[in-house]
Parts: sequence; C-alpha cells; structure tokens
Amino acid sequence: MPEFSYPQYLTSTLKEASDARTAQETLWRDAWQVYHNQFDYSKKAGWQTKLRWSRFAGTIETFAAILKRAMVQARVWYVIEGLSEGDKKKAPLLKKLCDLWLGIANFLVIFTDGLKMGGIADLIGLKVTWPQWEEDDLEVGAVGDDLLAGLGVAPASPRLVKVTRSGLKVELLDPFKVWLD
Repeated sequence: MPEFSYPQYLTSTLKEASDARTAQETLWRDAWQVYHNQFDYSKKAGWQTKLRWSRFAGTIETFAAILKRAMVQARVWYVIEGLSEGDKKKAPLLKKLCDLWLGIANFLVIFTDGLKMGGIADLIGLKVTWPQWEEDDLEVGAVGDDLLAGLGVAPASPRLVKVTRSGLKVELLDPFKVWLD
C-alpha cells in the first residue's frame, strides 16, 4: 500500500476541480467578452459585417441599478432580531452599528458590482473580514489646550503618529478564483 501524500492529494484534488469547471470558465469568459463588447471576428469572411450592437451590458447595468435603487429606497433591507429578551433589547443598537459599518465599508457599491458579476457569470462571491491596519494620524493636543490658550500658554504642536485601526472590509471575489466544488 503506497504511503499517503498530502501534496499529491491536494494537487490531484485541485486538478479534478479545475477540470470539472473548464466548461463553466469558457462560458464565463464568453459572457465577459460580450459584456465588454469584445467579439471574435476571425471566422467571418471579409464581406461579412463586423458590427455588433449588444444590449447585454446595458441590461446588466439596468438590472444592478434597479436592485440598488430598491435597496436604497427600502431603507430597511435587512433585519436583526434577538431570540432572548436581552438580545431583543440589543437588536436596535446592533442594527445601527451594522448600518454604520456597512456604510463605511461601502457595501452597497460593492454589492451592486457583485450583482453585475452575478448577472454575467452567475456567481457572486463576497469576502467579509475585520482586518487591522496602521495609518498615520495627526495627534492634536490634549482637551485642556483651549483652556491653556485662554491663559496665554501655548498649546502643544500637533504631531504625526501611527495608530492602529480596524473595521469591516467587504471585497468582491473574482469568480475565476472561487471553487465551490
């Protein structure tokens, strides 16, 4: 009995998944080309027309815009409910926090782009994370600087400092890099 090898197993599994979706990827590539009005005229004779009037891109854009408008006009397009009495009391605050985080993460724009991708490739993939990052921030003096300035004492000068922040991040995944098999 041969010894089990994880690298060999993973390689063969990836090859099997890739082979299984070859036809789907061909369909996705063709759909993206039609969406971007890119057509292959190499098989046409010189006398045949090479003009195309595709309504596919306009239809996809209209579809995404209608759904986005419906979500914006609805104002409440998701609900948070608690199961226990304590959770039911916390639900409105959590809803407001989620609205804030989704707004900062620009969720509606990313989701609308996802709707376009779903209309073209029949697959929407969103990656939702809560990463940390460092960025420069301007450190202004303490709260009492206004009081010190009123007494004739010069407040401390602002300085640049590194701060660690975190927040909701939503990314649209490339369907060619997502395996659902």
